[in-house]
Amino acid sequence: MKKRAIILYCILTLFCSSYAQQLKPLDGIRITIFNIPESVSGEYYVLENNTLKLPFLDPIDNHSKPYEVLKNEITEKYNSIYREPELSIEPLFRVNVLGEVRNPGTYYITGIETITDVIGIAGGQTQDSDLSEVIVTRNNSEITIDMEEILEDGATENDIKILPGDKIYVTQIWFGGARNTSVILSAFAAVIAAVVTIVVSN
Repeated sequence: MKKRAIILYCILTLFCSSYAQQLKPLDGIRITIFNIPESVSGEYYVLENNTLKLPFLDPIDNHSKPYEVLKNEITEKYNSIYREPELSIEPLFRVNVLGEVRNPGTYYITGIETITDVIGIAGGQTQDSDLSEVIVTRNNSEITIDMEEILEDGATENDIKILPGDKIYVTQIWFGGARNTSVILSAFAAVIAAVVTIVVSN
């Protein structure tokens, strides 16, 4: 059942990837440009009004514009200013990585990364990670990925591609995790102490 869900999710991934991806406000691009005297290279982010401001260019309207169209527009504009610039443009799409990773938070991907790539970017698993249950939320739907199968058994077909706006949540081992063991032992010690106090007082 889980493998069938993953297959359907992969189909959805391919379907979404075939659609033109768009940068949203707070997404960005990374520009690298050589053989020009001015400093243009850097990371630039889409403003809340869906415009993009780049060095030496007028603000670029990003409303309902596929990323590839935006990329071509930027390339043409810089080609009109500089003679045959060596220009590289990469997208920076936001994704959220939460739960049992070393550095949870918001990260930027270029759109080619898989779930193992993104968890690695977030610092990797913690000692309390339950890699058999990693939840990916996409367009209000969820799927559970067994990353132990990917890492230990080489089930690379489960290493799904992460898309812009995805949320990844690495769950926690509830029994046997270091923190939970500490909590259980502390609670047990508190119960023993209470029992001893009652016995002594009587």
